[in-house]
Amino acid sequence: MTSRARVVCTLLATALAAGTVVVTPAYAAVRPLDQPTLRPAADADVPIVGTSGRGSAIARRSPTKPPVPTGTPMPTPRVALPAALDRLADYSPQISCDPTDKPGSIAYGELLKSIYPQTIYGISRSCTESGTSEHKDGRAVDFMINANDPAQKKIADDIVAWLTANQGAMARRLGVMYLIWNRQIWGTWDIPGGWQPYSGSSPHTDHIHTSLTWDGAMKNTSWWTGVALTTWDEGPCQVYQGEPAAIYTARRIDDCPAAVAPPKTTHPSTVHGSTGTEVTTAQRLLGVATTGKFDWTTWMAVRRYQAAKGIAVTGVLDQKTWSLLDPASLR
Repeated sequence: MTSRARVVCTLLATALAAGTVVVTPAYAAVRPLDQPTLRPAADADVPIVGTSGRGSAIARRSPTKPPVPTGTPMPTPRVALPAALDRLADYSPQISCDPTDKPGSIAYGELLKSIYPQTIYGISRSCTESGTSEHKDGRAVDFMINANDPAQKKIADDIVAWLTANQGAMARRLGVMYLIWNRQIWGTWDIPGGWQPYSGSSPHTDHIHTSLTWDGAMKNTSWWTGVALTTWDEGPCQVYQGEPAAIYTARRIDDCPAAVAPPKTTHPSTVHGSTGTEVTTAQRLLGVATTGKFDWTTWMAVRRYQAAKGIAVTGVLDQKTWSLLDPASLR
């Protein structure tokens, strides 16, 4: 099986205050799978050390000193773990707008809370945020903990040390793709490289960021099932060039078909969380309340319309959707 092309993302975002535990009302500990947990614009959590395709070289910098465990008790699995580890997955960046908390993301967040219950975690964010972020497809978990508080830092260091020890054994069992904590990043695309310096806009001193693979996000890995994966889920496919991918529906281990050029309309492609007259126009055409805000109701209406028309269900007012909603807008 040939790996699909991987992207190297650029960090674009607003910095969070270093050393401050920021707990926003937009984060919630648990959300049903069919409802998004959204966070206001913050930082884009993306790798900046390079990403790998199978057999490709990694752009590596001098490794940093890994966190040293101090003995915080770690959780035990509820199933017998197999001797084999789950197959390593390639870096699968966010390419769809699907801000719903995935079952494995929720389970992972709850697992971390079992270690340190005095905090919260957040998962999904609005698709209007800049940059690539697995928060936008429900696969990233921010576990709020303070690197400037010695007691909290010890716990956080123990968590990431547990995940990355023994060549990332527990990370692989949980479907962890990468971690960012306290100005360092660790990724499964370069386990021998260890922890690397992280110089993104947020130092990640107020939370541990975890991005999960699709298997991790969908709770398919051996920590939850007792069966080591021998293939990896490549996630949803981009149907139209330059547009978000279809919303995740099922596990996929084969390459996507080539994306095709979309039709062109006079409307801009518009995502969940957007506001303005274009949203109002779409709401009127969809027959939902004209609030001017691309909210949950509008998002579900777009998905139903796309399914009824037999086109890619992206949940986005993309060019193909606009061309059918408003044929007069075709250019």
